[in-house]
Amino acid sequence: MKIYIIGASGSGKTTLAKKISKILKIKYFDLDNIYWKIKFTTCNTEEHRNKEFNKIIKNKDWIIEGVYTKWNKKALEKADTIVWLNINKYKIIFRLIKRELKNILFKKYKSNIKQRINFIKNASNYDFNKKMSYYYEHKHCLDKIKKKYIEIKNKKDEIIFIKKLKKKIYYA
Repeated sequence: MKIYIIGASGSGKTTLAKKISKILKIKYFDLDNIYWKIKFTTCNTEEHRNKEFNKIIKNKDWIIEGVYTKWNKKALEKADTIVWLNINKYKIIFRLIKRELKNILFKKYKSNIKQRINFIKNASNYDFNKKMSYYYEHKHCLDKIKKKYIEIKNKKDEIIFIKKLKKKIYYA
């Protein structure tokens, strides 16, 4: 099984990937880990990123989660199930502030407070200006590949998806 999870930063991609991974006993991959050389500070080279990404999609089964869609359309095409976390903007802002406060407090990565505040601002604009956002990119990408996808907008949608996944009846 191949599952691809997309959504805004703070939408719950990693949390959902971990849940699905545990249920299905399939390894999950966070695209941030191949995109960033130093988390949220320095990017990997395109060559390195593509090499690591191609290794992932060669696996028989995978769960991939990430905000990125420009350089990894192959995974969307190969996915059996695509999940789009289209979560309320204010919930995302709350989650990001909470996460960033923890990261700053525990000095999880080297970026400064100003960078983290800009990150929250940008992430919270996921659907503000649809033509200039990841929302538009995600929607456009999903429309272009012409595959069914599961859109999760809230906790209730997620619970329904997980229940069906446990029964192995929810494949897009």
